[in-house]
Amino acid sequence: MEQPKLLRYSKILKPGREFSGKTFLVTGANTGIGYAAAKLFASKGAEVIMVCRIRVKALLAAEQIRSEYEYERRKDSDAMPTEDLKLTPMDLDLSSLDSALTFINKFKQNYTKLDVMILNAGIAGVKKIITGDGMETHFQVNYLTHFLMCLHMIPLLEESKGVVLSVSSEAHRVLAKFKLGNFQGEKTYGRFLAYGNSKLFQMMASFSFERRLSHRNIHFVTMHPGHVTDTAIGNHITDMSILYLLRQCLYAVDGIESSVAAKDIYEILRQKDEYKSEVYYNRRELGEASQDSRDVVKQEQLWSYSIKLLENYLPVNMPPELLPEMNTKY
Repeated sequence: MEQPKLLRYSKILKPGREFSGKTFLVTGANTGIGYAAAKLFASKGAEVIMVCRIRVKALLAAEQIRSEYEYERRKDSDAMPTEDLKLTPMDLDLSSLDSALTFINKFKQNYTKLDVMILNAGIAGVKKIITGDGMETHFQVNYLTHFLMCLHMIPLLEESKGVVLSVSSEAHRVLAKFKLGNFQGEKTYGRFLAYGNSKLFQMMASFSFERRLSHRNIHFVTMHPGHVTDTAIGNHITDMSILYLLRQCLYAVDGIESSVAAKDIYEILRQKDEYKSEVYYNRRELGEASQDSRDVVKQEQLWSYSIKLLENYLPVNMPPELLPEMNTKY
């Protein structure tokens, strides 16, 4: 059999059926960490919903995973047949709330539970663009639409004692600046400030969900995956030559492949019964989240602001503990 072209995404853990009967949802599943995670968990028996902006990309990625798996499984006589891989491509444009709601409704029509949701898709270093919903792109794509998905998926996650893992970044510490009235760069905008803030907001929301839903069987965790070299997230910074060069140097010194980051996610999920509240991992080790991310007052300000933006897209019977606190200024 001819070796597949994209074998750089290989090096999966030993195949098996550890996650048989489990349903995983992965955003940004056609490249980088999302692709590697989809491949890893499918190879261990899970049904993986591969979510991409364009469905044909998800279809092609699923076929590539099958091709790679068929090539690799020859080394392991105990590996399940390639035709048993459960990969379900679905499309979702994170820059469109209408697209998100269509996806959510379609998902709920086909699934009654969700075991793991990996919020991985994102962009970085994009020049200021306003989406069709009137929002700054980093804010909506990296944070707000994922936040909306979480609100709607609570019943399905609770059914299976599920986990939501957000792929964040140390940028939440070094690039972000929490400032009321400037959540979307309304007053001061910078491409990397916008990215850092979107990752900060992602973590704040995760901690808020964990705190608000502490009595339910759902866990929300965040992780910095490390400096991943084979990802498309930084492709937009090639017009900034100095930063692009610095990024490449960083990758050369401290870079890891997506398959390594996917294995870290695997290890984090294996620690499910040992989670503490409001967990942040740096790779697979517990990390130190920023003060802003853990500030409950600021979390509530962001929460109220976000709920207001999404008022026409919220679940019909949203749990009362997810409603914003009264008189919270944002």
